[in-house]
Amino acid sequence: MGILKRLARLFRPAAPAPRPSVRVTEDGLELVRAGQVVASLRWSDVRKIITYKYDLFSTDEICVGFLTAPDAEAWFEISEEWPGFLAAVEKMEELFPSIPENWYRDVMVPVFARKETVLWEGG
Repeated sequence: MGILKRLARLFRPAAPAPRPSVRVTEDGLELVRAGQVVASLRWSDVRKIITYKYDLFSTDEICVGFLTAPDAEAWFEISEEWPGFLAAVEKMEELFPSIPENWYRDVMVPVFARKETVLWEGG
């Protein structure tokens, strides 16, 4: 192999980490990467649910963040780009029926703005 090819391999950007998938469980959500659970959330620990967008220059990425009970992990985030997002959101809406029906459309506009919105807050 020529020296230029070896140098090119050295300076090639690392591949991004694979996106996790979101799995709905009996009592919550799990983030799974390469077959391993890397984070989990119990619905009973949720104290606040927030939606927001990341501006990725040519597109937006809508996310949902869950703030959990003080004795659990503090923050759990899922992205619309991850497999299982839709199933997770459907379960979230079922368990927290006061979440506005049109929240997803509302957070989309205006484009490229964070548009952080509290969807639900418990006591």
